[in-house]
Amino acid sequence: MSFLSTTATSAAALPTNFSNTSCKIQLALYAVPVGASEKKAQDSAQEATIQKIHDEEPALFEEQDCIMRTVAKERQYKQATPFKTNVSLESLADLMNDNQLCIRMSFLRPGFNSSNNVFMINSAKLQELFDSDADENGIKRVKIGFDEVVSSERGFAVLAVQQKPPSNQHVAYACDFTMAETNDQQMHSMY
Repeated sequence: MSFLSTTATSAAALPTNFSNTSCKIQLALYAVPVGASEKKAQDSAQEATIQKIHDEEPALFEEQDCIMRTVAKERQYKQATPFKTNVSLESLADLMNDNQLCIRMSFLRPGFNSSNNVFMINSAKLQELFDSDADENGIKRVKIGFDEVVSSERGFAVLAVQQKPPSNQHVAYACDFTMAETNDQQMHSMY
């Protein structure tokens, strides 16, 4: 018999008009892609660097849950919770430069025959993000599209970072994805 009463805990409330989804967002490090005629196998030094970074900061590279809403015939997917990492993106950008690496941001749909969207973030794009102005909440954002074209028809991603005092280094905050509703629906598994 317990002398203390308990209260029911509810799940975290979702922002207005958002619903849960089975879609995920994931970051990963890869060698910078080259043309087919210049293709070379990823060298062992690159592989070792990638593995070391993934092992050192797994929270940055884990699949992240998403929530979704539809606004004006666009599906807007938001990372459900911010990254739980304190790794300096400036130091990551330096490693990316030194080892010819890039960040692959993947938007993952459930189902064995679904299509996923993948975006490349290079160190120059990170520097553009570091140099941008923060919003009222101290968040800096950069949009990433296909072939440098940001369009909801083809889909685009947003990487958000936050500057942490006292070092003023940037840490990953969240990733988002937006695509036209009809195009997004076609990319989901029919089974």
